[in-house]
Amino acid sequence: MDLKTLPLTRASIFKPESLRVLEEEALPIFMQSSRWFGGKARLPQLFSFERLIRLDEGDCALAFIEVEYRDSSHERYLLPLEVSRTTEEAERINRELPEAVLARCEDGEVLYDGVHGERFRTALLHLLASGGELEGLTGVRGSAMPAEIDNGLPSSVLKVEQSNSSIIYSEPAGEAGSAGVLFVKLFRKLEPGINPDVEMTRFLAEGCGFAQVPPFAGVLEFGTPGETPQVLALALGLVPNEGDAWTLAQKEVRRFYERVLEAGLGGNDPSTLEQVSGSEPSPILQKLVGTFLRRAAQLGERTGEMHLALASDPDDPDFAPAPFTMSDQRALGAGLRASILRASRMLENDESGLVQQVLADQDELLRRADNIAQNAVRTQKTRTHGDFHLGQVLNTGGDFVMIDFEGEPQRPLAERREKRSPLRDVAGMLRSFHYAAYSVLEELPEEREALEAWAEAWTAVCSAAYLDAWRKTTVSARFIPESGPDLHRLLDAFVLEKAIYEVEYELNNRPDWLPIPLRGILQLLGTPETG
Repeated sequence: MDLKTLPLTRASIFKPESLRVLEEEALPIFMQSSRWFGGKARLPQLFSFERLIRLDEGDCALAFIEVEYRDSSHERYLLPLEVSRTTEEAERINRELPEAVLARCEDGEVLYDGVHGERFRTALLHLLASGGELEGLTGVRGSAMPAEIDNGLPSSVLKVEQSNSSIIYSEPAGEAGSAGVLFVKLFRKLEPGINPDVEMTRFLAEGCGFAQVPPFAGVLEFGTPGETPQVLALALGLVPNEGDAWTLAQKEVRRFYERVLEAGLGGNDPSTLEQVSGSEPSPILQKLVGTFLRRAAQLGERTGEMHLALASDPDDPDFAPAPFTMSDQRALGAGLRASILRASRMLENDESGLVQQVLADQDELLRRADNIAQNAVRTQKTRTHGDFHLGQVLNTGGDFVMIDFEGEPQRPLAERREKRSPLRDVAGMLRSFHYAAYSVLEELPEEREALEAWAEAWTAVCSAAYLDAWRKTTVSARFIPESGPDLHRLLDAFVLEKAIYEVEYELNNRPDWLPIPLRGILQLLGTPETG
């Protein structure tokens, strides 16, 4: 950003008259350039400081920003702020973190996003750990919060930012009597109501002792009399890990392709295709996939255990299983039909072969959507993860831990807390296996033709191992449809729903990846790819 110097100083930066200057000169530029701001396409017209709470002797603060759009709708965002104390610090921030700078002051200091500041991060930790209160802010301790953090903990902010910001607090390596480590998620977009990430993690970790989620360490809430408190930050015990399951899957796919090519098995000749087809993986295919087949099954088992835990309390109205009714079936079918028609309109001017094949199958897609409500499926709905894929799972080396129970961020909080069939989570993971196989294939354009049948084979055997383990783990659960055909009909509907959603997402965000969901749709329909 090309920022001009504003008539502000460190001493005056948080005074009302300075905030008005920031609203006019700095907030619009900074907010709309931030990755976590979700209203870029909605024509925002006014950014204002609704409230500002000063921390750490006043050099940092939590600001509540109100955004007004041209259609008169409003959103609320959380913006931590910190002002530099020396020109040396200001120069370092300008040099190392120019994207974090909100404003440059005439005295040489800078105002910047507080997640990048040690003073703000320490003040946030003390609020979380102390259970203290400050101008409506309240820290609520969880069982995993370290007992003593009087001097704070060294901290850092994760560089990969999405819709929220993530901070890690840890003791120096090798220090005796370590107070432990924490992962803190700072929520940027604030909405009234119960936060599902906090609610779900707390229920699983402390309510039913599910071991495959991070330990619950606390929350920071904000509330005024007569309002439901809003969660500003969630603290969890930091789980030692080797990255997420998406990274693991991509690494395993690369190894798989290397083994295929080294064995001279690439290609689409009949003998090759015979080795990768069939309802059961051939011995050679199992050998080529290797140990990841076991890990895929382990992930299916852990997913099933998560779903059993989420259905384990019939006395808690927020988590008690409920009947999956004909109304639910009709809503699923109607929503899927609307998504198919919307995606078709978005694709209608694209003349590429895959797009034209999918458009040619529109009537069959709509028939499948309408068929969902033809016969009642006897099953239950429960709370679910809500946005389940390989990137929402940590690989601890020998096991998996589920994270990020926030649901799909673009949906309203109330919708994200609705009970749904656990098969929807399963469908999301099956689509994620497909994405892993093809995202790596996109890196190998010269080998694409030789490896495409093997990409489908890897997806099929890993998906089968995952699904089989999930079904064995949940075999007696009432959220499993009573008949096998009903289970597959419902699962196929959720897989199709996810693939259609992916088409819209890729069109808007990553057009180069559009072929991945298109191939997924054709595979689900059993349509041979010709383009």
